[in-house]
Amino acid sequence: MAVLEFINERSLGVILPFLLLGAGLVYCFLLRGAPLFHPKRTLLLLKGKTREETLRSLKGLCMALSGTLGVGNISGVALAIAYGGAGSIFWMWISALLAMLLKYAEIVLALFYGKEGNGTGAMAYMKAALRGRAGRALAATFALLCVLLAFLLGGLLQANAIAECLGGFFGAPPLGVGLLLAALAGLVILGGERRIGRVTVWLIPLLTLSYLFLSLGILLANAAALPAAFGRIFSSAFSREAALGGGGGFLVSRALRYGVSRGLLSNEAGCGTAPLAHATARTDPVKQGIMGMVEVFVDTVLLCTVTALVILIAFPSVPTSLGGALVAVMAYGELAGKGAAVFVALALVLFAYGTVICWAYYGERGVGYLFGERPLCKRAYFLLLSLCLFGGCLFSSALVWGITDALLSLMTLFNLLALLLLAPRVVEESRKGGLFGEKQAQKPKKEKKEGACFLSKPTKTEFSRKNLW
Repeated sequence: MAVLEFINERSLGVILPFLLLGAGLVYCFLLRGAPLFHPKRTLLLLKGKTREETLRSLKGLCMALSGTLGVGNISGVALAIAYGGAGSIFWMWISALLAMLLKYAEIVLALFYGKEGNGTGAMAYMKAALRGRAGRALAATFALLCVLLAFLLGGLLQANAIAECLGGFFGAPPLGVGLLLAALAGLVILGGERRIGRVTVWLIPLLTLSYLFLSLGILLANAAALPAAFGRIFSSAFSREAALGGGGGFLVSRALRYGVSRGLLSNEAGCGTAPLAHATARTDPVKQGIMGMVEVFVDTVLLCTVTALVILIAFPSVPTSLGGALVAVMAYGELAGKGAAVFVALALVLFAYGTVICWAYYGERGVGYLFGERPLCKRAYFLLLSLCLFGGCLFSSALVWGITDALLSLMTLFNLLALLLLAPRVVEESRKGGLFGEKQAQKPKKEKKEGACFLSKPTKTEFSRKNLW
């Protein structure tokens, strides 16, 4: 724990928020702020040429949302407020606006270098960012991190949150929860990309809308307390405390660090995992990149905000002794009764289940990249993942969060390096896709050559003049 605390509190945890915000600002400048300042024009680009293309694009969006919604939106928000204060929500908003551009960039690059989505995601453009052995090593390291995080973020962490919620609220035995979760996840995971897409495409929209409507109903019923909740967010957003740190006496905002890191865990923008899901759409890179921005908005701006406001209204001081999932469930129960608490507990379980099957796909793609499409390697991977799901309830929440934060931060550093190196390609593809609103040059009309074949079809004008010769 001491090593993890050093990595997350003093090194990567301090550097990463500024790198994410800095990279987001770079892309905001390079893309002329088009998605943020011209949202209507940007959203109009989402219209697909065919119904099939639109459905594929939505399927990729739902699969990516299933990997981000859940623990990050509910448990992660509660932990961010508990450890970073209410001001961490403000930095979640800031990071989300800039993270939209990072998510857009990584999806555009993955689809461009992946030849319309061959399932390699960020690994495809990392090989192009650093050519030769360095690029292959970077891509292989990223694939390995995908596998490890599938065990931790997609396995241990989700099982821990589910066991914490069901055990604390319903009294369910942790081992029984682990066995049931492993069995249910295996039914979908073994069906591959197609079955995962079918489950997420109906599960995630239904859950998201239900959770959003419940939260908005609670906030409307407690509208008088909303100004005070927003006041807490803005008043503590810029509070500073001494960071641990050496001779420089470096100061860092605890709220900023927890807000950005939990925002990253919520929307996964900048860490390079979402392109694995969006690549399944096999559509235009710019269109699917805009879908990625929609994903971040729904995930962090909408759902994280309503969750945070409910928690702030329910608890003047968020307890740190309880797990994040239980705090969120208790907050909804405090304001709307036991029925709302039961719904949120079940929603958390289903959201976490969606994250399990999505991250299982991410890890499977990592295994395929490292070892090829070998059935034995994939069977070993699924066995280890099932063991992680079963044993996740036995690990402490602090340990699981600590390891996950460290690996996710390392993955993000690698991905940000590739995104900055390949920024010119993103700009070029965005220009071609019409993101800047520039009219595409029309193709010159072919002039009729003299001596054309007499079998060519004459025009109506030619027929009207009876000029058959």
